[in-house]
Amino acid sequence: MHVRTHFGEDFATRARVARNWIGTLGIEEAMYVMAEVDAQGRVLDGTHRYTLRFPGTGMPEVDTFWSVTLYRREDCLLARNPIDRHSIGDRTRGLLRDADGGLTLAIQADDPGPGKNWLPAPAGEGFYLTLRLYQPRRAHLEGTFSYPPVQRVD
Repeated sequence: MHVRTHFGEDFATRARVARNWIGTLGIEEAMYVMAEVDAQGRVLDGTHRYTLRFPGTGMPEVDTFWSVTLYRREDCLLARNPIDRHSIGDRTRGLLRDADGGLTLAIQADDPGPGKNWLPAPAGEGFYLTLRLYQPRRAHLEGTFSYPPVQRVD
């Protein structure tokens, strides 16, 4: 995707895309699904704990790979964290699958302990998540894939 050709004279959108999503690709090559709020519509914040669960029958459908990346809301940059993990995806080593083959991510500032797929959030700061889908399959391209909501668990 070229910011200039896809958004024409909509300069506000062009500026937002250029600032927040440097290097954005065309939809056939990559899709970017954003989560800025939880299932109840509350803004995501590192003060709280969340889960994001892809059921075994609802894993992202891609021909290459997918990942979920966490960014600070304030400046759209990666958040510092004690394990230097900024994203989790199908290529992340050591992920623990759920009994149904699905995947549950623990998104929170404090370490959830062993046996959890932890994506560290910035303590006390707002954040958002980006699900990147590289070479997404038909369900994503046609808008029929059911994306799971981020659930607040505290």
